[in-house]
Amino acid sequence: MFKEKVRKHVFDHRNNNNSSFREKEKQNHQGGGGYLPSPKHLRRVYPIGIERSTSSFSLSSSLNSNDSSLKGSIILGDWKIPVRRHELSRPPPPQKLVKSVPNVVPRQLSHNVSGDGSLTRCHWITKTTDEVYVVYHDESWGVPVYDDFQLFELLALSGMLMYHFWIEIIKRKDLYREAFSNFDPHIVAKMGEKEIKEISSNKALMLDDSLVRCIIDNANSILKIIMEYGSFSDYLWGYMNYKPMISRYRHAKSVPLRSPKAEVISRNLVRRGFRFVGPVIIHSFMEAAGMTNDHLIDCFRFNECARLAGVDHDYEEESENEGIRNRRCSHLVSIIQQMAAPAGLVVIGISVGVAIGLLLAVCSFFGLRWYRKRSHLRQHSTARSSVSSLPIRTNGLGASIDSSASISSSISVNISDMPAAITPRSWWNHQNKDAFASNSGIPRYSYKDIQKATQNFTTILGQGSFGPVYKATMATNEVVAVKVLASNSKQGEKEFQTEVLLLGRLHHRNLVNLVGYCVDKGQHMLIYQYMSNGSLESLLYSEGEKVLSWEQRLQVALDISHGIEYLHEGAVPPVIHRDLKSGNILLDRSMGAKVADFGLSKEEVFDGRKSGLKGTYGYMDPDYISSSRLTKKSDVYSFGIIIFELITGIHPQQNLLEYVNLAGMSSDGVDEILDKHIVGKCNIEEVRLLASIGHKCIHKTPRRRPSIADVSQAISRIKRRHLTKEDTMSFAGGDVHEVLRRIENQQVELSSLTSIKERVQA
Repeated sequence: MFKEKVRKHVFDHRNNNNSSFREKEKQNHQGGGGYLPSPKHLRRVYPIGIERSTSSFSLSSSLNSNDSSLKGSIILGDWKIPVRRHELSRPPPPQKLVKSVPNVVPRQLSHNVSGDGSLTRCHWITKTTDEVYVVYHDESWGVPVYDDFQLFELLALSGMLMYHFWIEIIKRKDLYREAFSNFDPHIVAKMGEKEIKEISSNKALMLDDSLVRCIIDNANSILKIIMEYGSFSDYLWGYMNYKPMISRYRHAKSVPLRSPKAEVISRNLVRRGFRFVGPVIIHSFMEAAGMTNDHLIDCFRFNECARLAGVDHDYEEESENEGIRNRRCSHLVSIIQQMAAPAGLVVIGISVGVAIGLLLAVCSFFGLRWYRKRSHLRQHSTARSSVSSLPIRTNGLGASIDSSASISSSISVNISDMPAAITPRSWWNHQNKDAFASNSGIPRYSYKDIQKATQNFTTILGQGSFGPVYKATMATNEVVAVKVLASNSKQGEKEFQTEVLLLGRLHHRNLVNLVGYCVDKGQHMLIYQYMSNGSLESLLYSEGEKVLSWEQRLQVALDISHGIEYLHEGAVPPVIHRDLKSGNILLDRSMGAKVADFGLSKEEVFDGRKSGLKGTYGYMDPDYISSSRLTKKSDVYSFGIIIFELITGIHPQQNLLEYVNLAGMSSDGVDEILDKHIVGKCNIEEVRLLASIGHKCIHKTPRRRPSIADVSQAISRIKRRHLTKEDTMSFAGGDVHEVLRRIENQQVELSSLTSIKERVQA
């Protein structure tokens, strides 16, 4: 009801077009609006501006009304937009800016109203969307903001996207305003350690100490800009030529996460000392501040925000004009075709005849080739299935064999490799079961054995993309994990085949060992050794008691590199994992890391053929995505992402690379993105060395990435450096007797070896 009243006020204001814009400003000023007259160039650029009230922000628009409570403004949510903007100290630019647009009577657009009579919003607003976000979308998002305090607030809130979702930030907006003194940069810049400790210790705010310091540093940078430009608003809007960008997106997938303009602003802000201002964050800030209008064009807020910015875009009329032009062109083309029809019949007949002849020749050629190939396959058939036609799973990282939960998702790409020689359904018939068991070399268990070991499938550990995972105790008292294929999962069945065939010949201490499998009573199950500490993903991102120390993280990175090195260099033929991620790294009782989940793996081939696009979003090699060429360097890229996960504790789908690239622009950038759980508990030089390895692994050019063997050696050197430093510290700590005892033992061994050598020579 509140929103409808607001829109009625806005429409009444725009219908009142009996006088010019300049006359309406004069009437409002004489009526006691209480606003300072803005400079001429600002009135022309911003027919509707922003003013800060003492208690909150509100959206206002000039009204020809006698109601003294309104004073020429409309209250809309938390914003207030008056007709005049407060006067800035920056002189007007010499060039002629955009002319103000007179009030336009909005007409009811058919594409702004859905079939049930409700307003059409951007496609990401659904019936299940939180009402707080719906109100924010309808009242604030995309509205141009020119006030320095509000711009500082939106910049700070956008930086919080690193830790929280936008809905959570909006709900705590009042708490943030109270904590940061309504985001007055003069006050925030003076905050000291006492205020930082109070804010970071407030559990209701959920702000990290580093983020609070970042906001304070940004406040100091804003004050410097105000001294130079007169206002933070003039500095930012100068990049936009003092008018917002109006996008023309029709679909949600077309809305970008970053833009060239955001990249320019981000680079300049970083040079001025701002932090947490990557291109993705800046683009989100520009959307919130109305510097870019990213509402979809069929959203009812699209034209409203455009008109609030002083730009009148009526895209329904444009669409109608475009339709008229298209119909005229079609009519003209039809006339030309009718005129040329008699002369073109002969040409068309000849063309059709030639095309049919070529088609028959091509069909005959491929038919003969297919017949010969089929005869050859019949003579040299094998029970081994191709492992190259396994599409990406749709529910992401929940594929571990323990109770770890998935926090991300994978993408689906329908690009297939060469088809398997044997179809999944026919592959498991009675004729092929025994042949498969002998080829894989892995023991096969009956359904009753698994049922008994899992206590009738009651010991569930979790739910993965493959299916449920159970803890089982076999007849030999060995504790294992049983991963059950969902009965309706055709693609999971292909992954089942791939994993059994590969792990039947791959054995390494840093690869998860496949104990057995079961194909019985229509069920397919994989039996692994039990990994008691779950996945690396669950330890990094869950708020549990277990926290990986820096030494453990370094050892995990080394273990993973050894496992991949075996796949690339030790296996014959080499194997590319293709789905390396923290969710597929499992940790045993002693925190040793093992690579798991080989359902998407593929043997390396050198025939130049393109491979189907498979993997997990955030870990996939960009070159592999663009070219569909899978190489060992694709695994190296994924490993580089895992390295930065270990350093930062940030998930790849939470803009990890944005922060990594931003940190790389300064010498102490790694310190800023270090995981809060290991801050002050690690050697920062070792962190920088590991980060440099990660940077080399994610190089955009695959041939410039190191081999996994080189990566493994480099991490081993860091590990030795860490251990050497610990020994030195132990010696300095006063454990002299132990060191002397070791030296004595070495001398005794050396003397005994010398005596043996002398006796042999004698």
